[in-house]
Amino acid sequence: RLPVSRECCIGAMDANRLAGLLRCTYTEAGERRISAEKELKKLTLVPGCQATLLQIVTHTKFELPVRQSACIFLKNTVTQYWGILDKSGKAYISPKDREIIKKNILQAIILQPHQRIRVQLLECLYMICRMDFPKDF
Repeated sequence: RLPVSRECCIGAMDANRLAGLLRCTYTEAGERRISAEKELKKLTLVPGCQATLLQIVTHTKFELPVRQSACIFLKNTVTQYWGILDKSGKAYISPKDREIIKKNILQAIILQPHQRIRVQLLECLYMICRMDFPKDF
């Protein structure tokens, strides 16, 4: 388990709730799965979501498929939104999430025993370095 603290879970973002939604995307069928996927899509850019996903990925209390799903969701969001600004010039991923991810991702990669998760985290690190280095790194 990495030192990604609970304080990174901003507002209503709760790791157990988020893990439950991720679990529904691969264990449920029909409307329940679709509903969970829609809810996850809504939460994508909510401040605290990305840091909470990293918390799930690094915490062994969550079963491996949930951690893998969280990692893929994190990687997809980082790939799609990390270097993108909205019309007002504000980053889509909150500054607090960006800070927490940058501070913890390398340690998460080094300590991750599961190759599939490690590869996804490496993709995140690659995208972060590509977008932020050297100015914002």
